Amino acid sequence: MKSGHPEEAAPQGDLLVMVSGTSIELKALLLRLETRGVRCVPIAEGAGTDSTSAQLPRLVLCDLASDGALGAVAQFYARTPEPCPPWVALGTPRGALSDAENALLAGALERYRRPLDVQTIAEKLAAVLRQPRASRAPQSQPQREFGGAELPPTDPRR
Repeated sequence: MKSGHPEEAAPQGDLLVMVSGTSIELKALLLRLETRGVRCVPIAEGAGTDSTSAQLPRLVLCDLASDGALGAVAQFYARTPEPCPPWVALGTPRGALSDAENALLAGALERYRRPLDVQTIAEKLAAVLRQPRASRAPQSQPQREFGGAELPPTDPRR
């Protein structure tokens, strides 16, 4: 089993992950990411109403079982300039979802269902965080629309 030391963090500057949710698994995942040099902040603290001047995260994590978590992610993407960072969904949402929430969920980079293998997920997310950040230059690729916010394709191999 690999140990996550700060020395293993990517040398690309500040790796910021915004988080929506409060589960025990999510907290364990965040601890593993933080040992790799990732700064994790709640989505409500990380982006004010003017996301154009705020630092954009490299990734957004959402625990779908936490009340209001998916709504917070939808609000974040509605006010975030292009290109939006990818997001990862953990667990299963409670209750029925709106069409906009289903569309947003369909745009997740990854979706992990419970029970969660926190160590494996942390390793996969650390690899995603080491990839170069998407350019803010206009893209020639077709855009996809999710929940009122356009998101670029999340898989660079497409």
